[in-house]
Amino acid sequence: MSPKDVKGVFCCRILKKSKKIFFSYFQSLDIQKYVIKRIFQNSYQKAIEDGTIDEFDHKNPPLNDKVLEVIKPIYESLSADSLLERCLGSETQNNNESLNSLIWTFAPKHIHAGPKTIEIATFFAVSIFNEGFIPILKILDVMGITIGPKANAFAARWDEARIERSELRTSEASKEGRTARLHQRTSENEHFEVEEGFLYEAGIAD
Repeated sequence: MSPKDVKGVFCCRILKKSKKIFFSYFQSLDIQKYVIKRIFQNSYQKAIEDGTIDEFDHKNPPLNDKVLEVIKPIYESLSADSLLERCLGSETQNNNESLNSLIWTFAPKHIHAGPKTIEIATFFAVSIFNEGFIPILKILDVMGITIGPKANAFAARWDEARIERSELRTSEASKEGRTARLHQRTSENEHFEVEEGFLYEAGIAD
């Protein structure tokens, strides 16, 4: 099986899993039976074999039908083939992740900020992401702040350093190193959770 085929199978599993999560919340017994029969036949078929199909039901649905009707379009869009097919081409979200990290530089995600702050942070981040730090100097100039040669030199150095970091991160050696460090941190955290119990969390004492 080729990598593309493997990804296709994985996408199919994601699609089925998302549908299972959504439809498992339906209180309507008829809808539950239909969906489980079509997508997840094991438990449904077992109920048929045991002769308990009339008693078959999904226990304790936490959401009512009205709420589910509102969130249904979200699940449908998340499980759309057009979205999952992007996985087949080995496409990633590195560009989006880089933009998000820039936004979080101006408006950290762990600190509450109002819509205007988020809007300004996004404008700054998009400007830097697309054109580097020079647009920030232009913004400061429009605000009446005098921009001297040192500010221009700083912007140039900042852009050069950003390009160097991007090239380094895309190198194969760097990817392998980051993957190894990630696995190491994950293993350490799992070890600490076993030793300390569920109250342990990295950075909890900060």
